[in-house]
Amino acid sequence: MAGQIKKLIDSVVQARSKGSVALATITRAKLAFKGINPDKFTDNSPDDPAILARLQTIAEEFNVRPGAAANDAAAPRVERMMDAREAPRMSASSHLESRMSELRQKYGQREHPAERWGSRFSDPPGAGYQRGNLIEEENRRLRNAVADLQIEIQVLKEMLGRRS
Repeated sequence: MAGQIKKLIDSVVQARSKGSVALATITRAKLAFKGINPDKFTDNSPDDPAILARLQTIAEEFNVRPGAAANDAAAPRVERMMDAREAPRMSASSHLESRMSELRQKYGQREHPAERWGSRFSDPPGAGYQRGNLIEEENRRLRNAVADLQIEIQVLKEMLGRRS
């Protein structure tokens, strides 16, 4: 039966967007990035089993039941559980810090002076990210300034070349 691919695409887009034009556009773009061009298929397009299987896999990745009705789109979705590979892991240093903290509490010891200094004078969490953004912004500004100066130098060279 022709048009199943188009119906499945429309079903996925409808379920993901829930009426939002912006989300529908984003979903269509994601489908295109995954190798399924939504604009290529019509109600009369022949159905390719490989494309249908790929669309069903993509629908599952999007947490959409393939072939769900439009009124089903408002039903709550069950997000899949993260497996051990996706779960955030505790870094070795944070694990060591928490273990040291537990042992200090257990034996009634205060924290080491170096640890007090670190907690008092170190950057807050996320400061490195903010600093990185500031550096990127300054680099962008400096590159623009250098480009402007290069243009000015080129113009001056051309003007001097015309005078002689």
